[in-house]
Amino acid sequence: MKKIFLFCSLCCSLTNASYARDWDEILSSGTLNVGMRTAALIVYRPASSEKPGLMYEMAQAFAQKHGLKINLVEIPSFSSYWTPSNTEKTSSGLGTPEVYDKIDIAAEIFTVTDKRKSRIHMSPYIENVELFFSRKGERQKRYQDLVGKTILTYEKMSFYKLMINEFHKRNLPFNQTYVTPLKDKIGTFELPKGYKKDPTKINLLIFPTGTKAKATMSYQPIASGLADVGINDAVGVLYRVFEVGQYKNILRPLFPAQEKRSELAWGSRKQDTNLNKKIADFFIEDKANGTFSKRLEKYIGMSFEDYQNLIKLFN
Repeated sequence: MKKIFLFCSLCCSLTNASYARDWDEILSSGTLNVGMRTAALIVYRPASSEKPGLMYEMAQAFAQKHGLKINLVEIPSFSSYWTPSNTEKTSSGLGTPEVYDKIDIAAEIFTVTDKRKSRIHMSPYIENVELFFSRKGERQKRYQDLVGKTILTYEKMSFYKLMINEFHKRNLPFNQTYVTPLKDKIGTFELPKGYKKDPTKINLLIFPTGTKAKATMSYQPIASGLADVGINDAVGVLYRVFEVGQYKNILRPLFPAQEKRSELAWGSRKQDTNLNKKIADFFIEDKANGTFSKRLEKYIGMSFEDYQNLIKLFN
């Protein structure tokens, strides 16, 4: 009987949570359902009252501007939502990911891609380049310099496919090896038995799809020398290089992963045109009055103008 009651309660809660709302319904409720990851320090840091996260502060400001309170919905990872389930497929193509029935917006650092734009509305707020980074003292300046090095990344991240495409463009030899994070040793991973780095190829070390993405696993193995090179969004790399004490004097950016600049964005449903316009207007106003610049400097150690000038240097 107890099991039946728990099952029914779960079904009810899922039913109540799985309802996509328009802007008028959001305003009437007085609450904005915001999805974000707690694993990404630049997004949301619940343990820090001084720096609770750049995305969290932006979402809070957006909600307050419209007289709304935030209902924070913690999403362990958004990566699985980019691959549609059968229930999300429609006769005209791919539908909106089901997670957007539970949240109104994803206040995130999503890299804008055509594939993602086909599924959701993306509201960009900053230009971005994907940067390779390594320990200070390393001098790789181009893709050819990565031959003989190990590069650590996640299979489910957009960086992975981006790199593969760039390797093929340049006819660069590479191999791929799956690695497993060690639970009892933070920031470390296990290589297959007998693994040897190939000095004639680019050696990709990959956390397989299904591995929970953690910032520690993106940066600590590079800082400790377990892997040679990492890759991430410029905002994330610069945050670690200039602001995080444990990496400040260890890591340095190398060069961009592609010539074309991308953008970082929030996500929402395409149908919510009023909400999407409100978000776009908020970003414009936030930059015009200097508030966005102050927030950015708080988290990555440089103003919006300085960040834009730095990004130009990488292209």
